[in-house]
Amino acid sequence: MNVNAGLFLDFVFALSILVAFISGDVLYYFLKLNFWIVFFAVFLIYLSAVFFIIRYRIDKRTETIEEELPDVLSLISANIKSGMTIEDAMMSSSRGKSLLKNELRNVGKEIMLGKETGIALKESAARFKSEKFEKTAGLISSGIKSGGSLAELLDQISRNLRNEEIMEKKINQTVLMYAIFIFTAFGLVAPVLLGLSVFLVKMIGDIITGVDVSSSGAGMSVISLSASPLTPEFITLFAVVFLLSGSVLTSLLVGQIMKGKTTFGIKYIPLLCILTLSLFFITKKVIFVMLQGLT
Repeated sequence: MNVNAGLFLDFVFALSILVAFISGDVLYYFLKLNFWIVFFAVFLIYLSAVFFIIRYRIDKRTETIEEELPDVLSLISANIKSGMTIEDAMMSSSRGKSLLKNELRNVGKEIMLGKETGIALKESAARFKSEKFEKTAGLISSGIKSGGSLAELLDQISRNLRNEEIMEKKINQTVLMYAIFIFTAFGLVAPVLLGLSVFLVKMIGDIITGVDVSSSGAGMSVISLSASPLTPEFITLFAVVFLLSGSVLTSLLVGQIMKGKTTFGIKYIPLLCILTLSLFFITKKVIFVMLQGLT
C-alpha cells in the first residue's frame, strides 16, 4: 500500500499534539503535574517512538530482501542459461509472494514496456535502503552494458553475497557474549541494587530520626543530625525513571552490537522494561519483609 509521505507526517504530527495535550490535561487534573512539561515530554516521546518504529520496519524490510537476494539471483541466472531474456528471467523468478519477488516482477514489466534495463534496476534500488541490493543492481547494469556473460556475473554475485552472509553470522556469534553481558548486567543486577538502595535510605532515615543527640551531659549540643533529603519515595521514582530510560538505551545498544543497527533492539524494549521494573519492585518488597526488623 502506497502512502503519501507528506500526509503521513502531517497525520503523525497532529496525532502527537493531540496525545500530548490529552496526557498533559489528565496528569494535571489527577496528579497536579505541570501541564507544559508533560505536554512537551509526551510530544517528544511519541515522535521518537514513531520514528524508531518506522526505522525498524525499514531495516526489517531491508534485511528480508538481503536474505532472499542470493537465491533469487541464482534463479535468474539459471533462467538466463536456459535461453530466456533478462526480463523473462526476472518474471519467471518472481513467482511467489515476497517483497523482493514483487519488486522483480514490477521491474520485469517495466523492461517489457520499453524502459532500459539499467534505469529500471537503478529506480528499483532507489526504493530500498539496501546497500547490497543497490550494488547488485549497479553490477547487473554494468554487466549488461559491457556485453559480458550476465549469467556468470549473477552466479558470482550470489556466491559473494552468501559468503558475506556467512561471515556476518560468525561475527554475530562472536559478539553475542558481549550482548548477553550487557543485557544481564542491566536487566538483573541494576534492579536488585536499586531495590536495596531504597531499603538503605529508609533504614538510615529511621536511624537518624531515632537518635537523640539534642544535648550532652554538660548541657551542650555535641553533634547535629538532620533528616536526609533523600527519601524512599524519591529513590523509587528515580529508580523507575532510570530503569525505563536505561532499558531503552540498553536495548538499542544490544541491537547495534548484534545487527549493526540500533533499530533492531527496539523489540527488546518492552521485555527489558517489564523485567527490570518487576525485579525492582519484587526485590524491594522482599528486602523490606526480610529486614524490616532492623529498622
